[in-house]
Amino acid sequence: MHVAAAVSFSLPIAALACSAAAATAQSYQQGDLFLYSPALTSISSSGGGVLRIGTATGTGALVAQFPSTAAIKHAMAFDPYRNALLFMASYPTPAARQLWQCDGDGNAQSLGFDGRSFASMAPVGDGRVYLRDLLDSTPGLIRYLDADNQLRTLLDASGAAPFEFFPGLPTNYEGMVYHAPSNSLFVAWGSSQTSDCGGGGLSSSLVVRRVSLSADGARALAVACTEYDVSASGEVPVGMDLLPDGSVLVVVDTNSNAAEPRMVRIDPTTMVASPWASNGSYVGAAATNAGCYSSVASAVVVLDTFADMLRTFTLGQAGGGGGLPVSATLSWGGSSGEIATLVEYDGTPCSGYFDGYGDGLAGTGGVAPRLSGVGCVLPGATVDLKVSSGLGGGIGLLAFGFAPISVPLFGGTLLAPPEATVTILLQGAPFAAGEGFTTLPLTLPNIPTLTGTSIFAQGAVLDPGALQGISLTPGLQITIG
Repeated sequence: MHVAAAVSFSLPIAALACSAAAATAQSYQQGDLFLYSPALTSISSSGGGVLRIGTATGTGALVAQFPSTAAIKHAMAFDPYRNALLFMASYPTPAARQLWQCDGDGNAQSLGFDGRSFASMAPVGDGRVYLRDLLDSTPGLIRYLDADNQLRTLLDASGAAPFEFFPGLPTNYEGMVYHAPSNSLFVAWGSSQTSDCGGGGLSSSLVVRRVSLSADGARALAVACTEYDVSASGEVPVGMDLLPDGSVLVVVDTNSNAAEPRMVRIDPTTMVASPWASNGSYVGAAATNAGCYSSVASAVVVLDTFADMLRTFTLGQAGGGGGLPVSATLSWGGSSGEIATLVEYDGTPCSGYFDGYGDGLAGTGGVAPRLSGVGCVLPGATVDLKVSSGLGGGIGLLAFGFAPISVPLFGGTLLAPPEATVTILLQGAPFAAGEGFTTLPLTLPNIPTLTGTSIFAQGAVLDPGALQGISLTPGLQITIG
């Protein structure tokens, strides 16, 4: 079967309704919390992973364990467009750090970007994910991942140059969240960064800037600023989220155990900052190392790594707050300086999933193309398959089969039997390394008995820079929920 990549297509799998089925993954549950931390499994950054926390049940389960965890704040986010967690890690085996897309049960696929270091991730919900690249040689830029997993740079209002906070000065912002009603990014700085609202000096307060975006999200149109003095001992943003009334939440870490307004609310229109809640007057308040709003608890949840617990705070609450019991270790070492990220699931429950497997084969520039999936994999649903990081303007095909294979081919490995194939044409600058991308809608048969069935896919791209003229993506397992 060969069809154009621009139209939706269906695979002939009705006859496989009685085939051996993979175990069905449990779906995300609305309100689940996910904790990303190097200290979940050991006291060093050689361990760690992602812990799934059932907010209503108090259960905790490690869904991803890393051989190496990035000690980076805001290194994970939930993306409703991809219906998956995004995080940076060397996973599942020791390798260069990559950006991973992972469901709530640890079924993961790499989106590439080997060796990069992304943080301050702010998903929009339409495929864009704004982020900071810690390895940028030019500080103060905002990058974003588009719906085709291509990395872009936010431009200034003219569209002629990159947008940059304080050109020529260090501007290491430490948190970011997207606010849909105002089509803006809210970006936070700690008190040790170049960030004051006067225009470039060292601030002694928490600073939050609102970056208004163009309709397509490609340009920064205007910047507004607010400051809030949380503590005399210094402020570090360790969590950003949206509150139910649409205002912006910033969770702050300080070096004091005194009662301080470490949960700050920002009015997105007026930019007025005010305290949401003040935790402290207990040993471990200086270990407020992550936080987000919980729709299940109807409270802000903060991670207290010193006491190895989650604390909850409602509007105006002070002191130790309430407790959110979890049947799992949250902090192996119980220190006050751990670097972690806490986010809530807020999307569509889905028991189907995409899972990457195997290795690709590099082409021009030493870049291997990638194959990923977006959408809820259920009978009758249409999901998107995305090829990215291929040769710009390249042509190739996707192969589909119903069992994984491992056959040497073209200097790499064929991972999916070509029981069905689809021709693809990549967009992107012609012959540019890693710039090729395309999206292929895939319609699944509306047959309930297919639940648990897996389809295995792999992409190949004609590429003169590949070992034998063809580059290969890793494999992609598509399991119907």
